[in-house]
Amino acid sequence: MSSRVTPSDDGAALGRPAGPVGQIIATAIQTVRQTRGPTLWTVVGLGSVLAVAGGAVLTGAGGGGDLKALLFHGALCLLLTVAALAAGARALAGDRASGRRDLLGAQPIFAPAFFLGRFAGLALRFGLAAVVLAALGGVVLSLTGGQRAFLRVTEPSRLAVGARTCDEDDIVRLTPGGPAARWTFEGAERAESRDGALRFSFRLRHPKSKPLQNTVPLRVTVRSNEEIVVERQLTVSLRREFTLPLDPIGGRDLDVSCAVTGGHNFMEIGLTGCSLVRGASGPIVALLVAALSFLPLLWSILALCLLFSAFVQETTAFFAGGVLLLVTLAGPTLQKDLTLIAAGIPGGGHSHAASHDDGGDHGQPASPVVGFLARAAGGVLSLLPETDGVGAAEALSRGECPSAGGLAASWIEALPYLGLLLLLGCAAFSWRRP
Repeated sequence: MSSRVTPSDDGAALGRPAGPVGQIIATAIQTVRQTRGPTLWTVVGLGSVLAVAGGAVLTGAGGGGDLKALLFHGALCLLLTVAALAAGARALAGDRASGRRDLLGAQPIFAPAFFLGRFAGLALRFGLAAVVLAALGGVVLSLTGGQRAFLRVTEPSRLAVGARTCDEDDIVRLTPGGPAARWTFEGAERAESRDGALRFSFRLRHPKSKPLQNTVPLRVTVRSNEEIVVERQLTVSLRREFTLPLDPIGGRDLDVSCAVTGGHNFMEIGLTGCSLVRGASGPIVALLVAALSFLPLLWSILALCLLFSAFVQETTAFFAGGVLLLVTLAGPTLQKDLTLIAAGIPGGGHSHAASHDDGGDHGQPASPVVGFLARAAGGVLSLLPETDGVGAAEALSRGECPSAGGLAASWIEALPYLGLLLLLGCAAFSWRRP
């Protein structure tokens, strides 16, 4: 087969013999050139403008906090997700329909390199769209006023109660006179202003045999390099959150402990129940960090639809990718319901959501077949990526700039799945008809 078969400009980039890296770059450039145009930018831009306007209207009507940044980010994520589903589903299916895939078989190019090049071109385009539009949205929010500052929040690296180190998802119970919860902030830098603070978020509980008290006494101690810098006795009313002002602190580590010192109420709290607030950022920085935290999920959606479009029609690839995305988003809830069904609790967990009677009848155990199927389905769902913290929506809803830890967690969670999708896509696209 000749290496100079170039019947079109698209084929010219593929007709030049090159190494795998060069072939990936050439295909990526070709993909960017093929998909240029104002359509994507126009649709996403108009949707984002409507989101900002909606945030202004809701804020003015309800008199609450500023929702413009959250709604802008949510609209941006939704529109880019739909666009990524469409572009990924169209990419290789369009190659097959136009005969470009047959041209590929006559060129000295590795099929995996072509697949990765297609992905790299689309990823570059959508990544650039997310970052540029987030920056423009931040500029608009800065010029229109409203919520100009987003708190910079650092989460602790570990939590311990007594001699036990807790896992990330553990919820600990602090009882009156019991051991204190201890949070460690490793490498805590000096606070940028005297507006720094510690914020505690928790839930108050009470024994079933006693009424809920109106207050709960607490002791909070802050240490830096083993030196006590803050020690306060507090009385917290019926709230789920309180803030303790903190002067600028230097030192490598910051240790914070909290204990219930009296009464009969107890407190439920987790790793993120204590956070360090250090200064603030503008809307441009907050939305840029939020967009960067969304990129791994966006690129995974691209890779998923690109994988499907390697061997099915465009419409099928689009809907298959959309269904799998919805299953992934609903995965934690479905997994919990399947676990309850396997345990024999009727109606999933919804009919017992408000029940606190641990001694009641939870139903008959499920049959072996139903239990096996429920456990197997739950195991499959557990393999899907967790999307709870992706996109930084929770931080923006609280008026915070997404943290560096949350940004890193979104990439760490998504990268293995993205790598797997690209590997499967390379294998699927390499399978050519004789």
